[in-house]
Amino acid sequence: MKRILAIGIILLFIGTSISSSTGFNVEKKSTIPLNGKTLYVGGSGPNNYTKIQDAIDNASDGDTVFVYDDSSPYKERVVINRSISLIGENRDTTVIDGKGQKNSNNIKANFVSIINFTIRNFTGYYVDKGGILISSNNNYISNCTFTNNRKGITITGSNNSVNDCYLYENKWDDRGTGIFIWGINNGDYNRIDRCIIYNNNGIEGLNYHFGIWLSINADHNTITRCTIIDHLDAGIGLYGNSNHNLIFYNNFAINNPNAIISKSFNNSWDNGMYGNYWDNYRDRYPNANQTNGIWDTPYNIKDNQFDNYPFVSIIKIHYPNMPSFFPVAWFEYEPSTPIVNETVRFNGNYSFDFQNITQYQWNFGDGAYGIGRMINHSYSNAGDYTITLNVTNEDGKYDGISRKLEIKCCGCVVTNLNTGEIFNHIQSAIDDINTRDNHTLFVPKDQICYSNIKINKIINLIGEDIETTVIDARGEGCVIDVKKNHITISGFTIQNSGKNSYGIKMDNQNNNIIVGNKLINNNIGIYLLNSMYNTITSNTITMNKKIGINIKDSRYNNISQNMISNNGDAGINLNEFGNKFFKNIVTNENIGLIFGSTDQIYENIFSNNEIGVLSKGGLWCRISKNNFLNNKQHATFQYQIVKRFSIPFFLYPQLTKWTRNYWDRNTRGPMMIHGKMESIPWLNFDFIPAREPYDIGEFE
Repeated sequence: MKRILAIGIILLFIGTSISSSTGFNVEKKSTIPLNGKTLYVGGSGPNNYTKIQDAIDNASDGDTVFVYDDSSPYKERVVINRSISLIGENRDTTVIDGKGQKNSNNIKANFVSIINFTIRNFTGYYVDKGGILISSNNNYISNCTFTNNRKGITITGSNNSVNDCYLYENKWDDRGTGIFIWGINNGDYNRIDRCIIYNNNGIEGLNYHFGIWLSINADHNTITRCTIIDHLDAGIGLYGNSNHNLIFYNNFAINNPNAIISKSFNNSWDNGMYGNYWDNYRDRYPNANQTNGIWDTPYNIKDNQFDNYPFVSIIKIHYPNMPSFFPVAWFEYEPSTPIVNETVRFNGNYSFDFQNITQYQWNFGDGAYGIGRMINHSYSNAGDYTITLNVTNEDGKYDGISRKLEIKCCGCVVTNLNTGEIFNHIQSAIDDINTRDNHTLFVPKDQICYSNIKINKIINLIGEDIETTVIDARGEGCVIDVKKNHITISGFTIQNSGKNSYGIKMDNQNNNIIVGNKLINNNIGIYLLNSMYNTITSNTITMNKKIGINIKDSRYNNISQNMISNNGDAGINLNEFGNKFFKNIVTNENIGLIFGSTDQIYENIFSNNEIGVLSKGGLWCRISKNNFLNNKQHATFQYQIVKRFSIPFFLYPQLTKWTRNYWDRNTRGPMMIHGKMESIPWLNFDFIPAREPYDIGEFE
């Protein structure tokens, strides 16, 4: 009866070894021979062998050695020097135990198949020691478990396949690795497919704790449909010119880090459609967006090697004959800085299990509970809360995670100085029926208002202390959207606009005053579109992601006495005519100032910028009495030939007047300003440069 069962298992494996469970094709080369005799180990047959090695030594190429589990564990080391199939009766109960053996099981012949074994306790120290050493080519390892070895599998040959294997807790003393591909001899064109590689760690603080480790010219290998979690040094490491490998459709989670590259190049981390799941993606790219389950920002591994199609959620991969593991609980929530009475969306999809999580239990920390993978909750009071998620899988195993969540008070104290009314939110004060044009709304110090403000009345919005009176959009939308003329905004820190939005926005608004504010960590600090006669003065505008002040299609605005620094692309962009830019300090910018036509730029300090001033097609402008200090390039210009102008193109630069500026690297004579007319190098001049820097004066 056992012999019939064994033949059935062999035929079953032949029939299933070429199946695929994903939406893309995976090539599998069957190396299980269909001819030759079958030798038996264990069991009750009269001619069965008691040792696996004895059966191998009596086999010929093309034979099958079938190993029963009733004599397991088999405490021996196996060396395979014939092209055979070695098949166990049951992966979990057919065990080859090295008992601390220093040498690995070794596949020396080509076209060997090993199926249905647990291989454990092979602890040799040298780099190629572990559960199995594959030193030959075109071999096939499937449905095996490797545990408690120094390394699970070491491959030094080529064109080998490792499929549907489970490699966990391969560690002995100081080191541990799931799969090691060593290219010192070959180590090329191997395929690792649909494996679970988990917690292969030795002693913490020492080296070489990898899920998969490729080293020394291990090239053109493919790693796909694997789940690689909980490794101290890296989920996957590529070292020593291990190039042109393909790694895609894998899950990387709870590794430190998920991937590491050292002197290895031209590896692909996606196949043009599918990348990998990286559990730290949101931490690295908090502003990324998703489409059809793929993030829009590539995941940078290192050295310009990118996963261009990273998955948003854990990839659900079918693993046949799954061993029983504990799930891993994790959740995210949004918005990232929730406020009182705002709906918080909790997402347990970030939890991980090799099979199915059947229950998600939530404790929201305020006496409320919930059940479900994704769930919403709101908090009626500000404060710190501990949110706990417990997950249970279909085997009844469970895990839990707790995270702190701060709920902020959404409002702040706002007083209408004209009516005496007190409000708990700026927008409520603006919208109140008793707030009229020309009223003043006052917000005292030590107040944070988490909101997007729309000013649709002619008011004065005044904060008491620029450092502690804060309006914060929490990364969503415009912080202050000015919808009226003759408005004053003063005394605030205005921060954290949305990805494509602004700290202060004016669209077709005129005669407003922005004075004495700090604009920080917005996409663009201040944005004017089709707006005129506005005053922007005495503000600190710093560390905005793109531009500090962007004046677009807006005329006759005055920008003065501002401190502008450390913005992403440029300090200020003047994209229209008739604006005045004077007595500002612009420092530590890629481009301090970009200007167009008929602008007046005078008595400013441009210091420590990559480019101090850039004229983009500027005509009839005057740049005078500025200090240019320690810029990599003080000034330059770019012109395009405009056919509708009657002025000869070679006179364009001369229509912009540079005069009496101080240039710290000009010692004598006119200052030459290098630029381009179309693509042709061109010159302009400050013919009367100042010999000493100007005292621009101090301002706040």
